[in-house]
Amino acid sequence: MKFPFELPRSAYRSPASVGAGRSRREFLSIAGVGLAAVGAGAFLAGCADSSGSTPAPGGSGGLAPDALANSTRFVVATAPGDNFLIDQVNKEQGQFARYNLDVPKLLVPSSAVQANQLLASGAMGGCMTDITVAISAFANSTPGQRPVVVGLRVPVNTYSVVVGKGSWPGDNASFPEKMNALRGKRIGVTALGAGADQQLLMALGAVGLSERDVTRIGVGQISPAIAQLKADRIDAYLSYTRGASLAVAHQSGGGLFVNFSDADVPEVLNRQPVGAIVVREDFATSSQDVVRAWLAAQADGMTWIADHADDAAALLNKTSFDGKMSEVAVESVRFLNDTVGPSTKPMFQVSREPIELMVSIAEKQGHITPGAVRYEDLVPDYARAR
Repeated sequence: MKFPFELPRSAYRSPASVGAGRSRREFLSIAGVGLAAVGAGAFLAGCADSSGSTPAPGGSGGLAPDALANSTRFVVATAPGDNFLIDQVNKEQGQFARYNLDVPKLLVPSSAVQANQLLASGAMGGCMTDITVAISAFANSTPGQRPVVVGLRVPVNTYSVVVGKGSWPGDNASFPEKMNALRGKRIGVTALGAGADQQLLMALGAVGLSERDVTRIGVGQISPAIAQLKADRIDAYLSYTRGASLAVAHQSGGGLFVNFSDADVPEVLNRQPVGAIVVREDFATSSQDVVRAWLAAQADGMTWIADHADDAAALLNKTSFDGKMSEVAVESVRFLNDTVGPSTKPMFQVSREPIELMVSIAEKQGHITPGAVRYEDLVPDYARAR
């Protein structure tokens, strides 16, 4: 199975295969802070679509009325998983081409950190990324090369706690009851200090618990988490997307325990957006028409998922679950259509409140200095909600 930020072997183009012969860089700090940019030419030289054919202008449905005047090269990065399904839909349905966007085979960075480096180097045009990474990178990167937020594609908190087999409070239990049931338990996260770990600490703090009340264990990505749960080496795991959480529960014999998007979860958690659409700052200024075309293609992708839920689930199952988890894919798409989609604004416009919430959290966690990031600087004028 392939899960978010694990490199699949064939469905996408790995950045490691682009510019072959050059040494790989170490990604040494969260959000790409202090990283030297990889030469853009080495990556862009290998970004041609390797499918062997060039899509017809506008795909099968012709050009959209607001398409770009000329075909424009634009490199998009993505990851397997339900939060990134729109990218797959855009490609499969020819929606990029409808807006005269010439998008080669999708890139799949190994992490949000690497995605940020690719963006800063000019090796890709844009992607959806963890908003906390975008904020931290903006605060610590060179003006012009730093990421700016041009849309909120996942404006809800999709993190969930998955528990292994055992005796746990039922579905009707309150958020405090469930979180207190984790006291003394071993909880897996991707890595200590990573986004999932920070979410866990906030959830514990919301009910008066601290990091000392649980044992936090860095277990890596989804596949090792499944193995650790099945072997009873951890009691629970915090996962980033609804689909990934369902997959962990399905494979480990456990279940979803706490969904941070639920209404009874404290606002400091359930009001957090997790998926921001980002482009480089100078590109956002110089190429507004290209950014708008890309946003329009993504909006079409979201509409297609809502109108073709069964086909969307089949595509998700194929691209993220190796065709082995049709029920998980169906439930994941249902969550996208029932919870994520209705929470987005037209053209993914960005409101002030969620940005300022995430900036304040980043400041409290020490990721950025107070005042380093303002809504007006992070979000271009044309991307702001009115």
